[in-house]
Amino acid sequence: MQFDSAITRLEFVGAKHLLAVSEDLSVQIMDLDSGKVQNFTEGRHSCSVRNAAVDPMMDLLATVGCDGNLHIHGASDLSLKRK
Repeated sequence: MQFDSAITRLEFVGAKHLLAVSEDLSVQIMDLDSGKVQNFTEGRHSCSVRNAAVDPMMDLLATVGCDGNLHIHGASDLSLKRK
């Protein structure tokens, strides 16, 4: 994982994934077994992403920015699925 700004949130999702959120408008999810990283460059928020959460089934990703908006990314946006 690599970011251009400070990380604002870091959280394990289950035992196999790590979620990281940064002030550079990106959210990254790493598969801890394979090391594969999925990067979500946030074009939906007008300022930094402050927080994010993934549902336990890895079907939905919710992001919230300092602009006060909440966005839900659907299953088609998430290629890392829980095994």
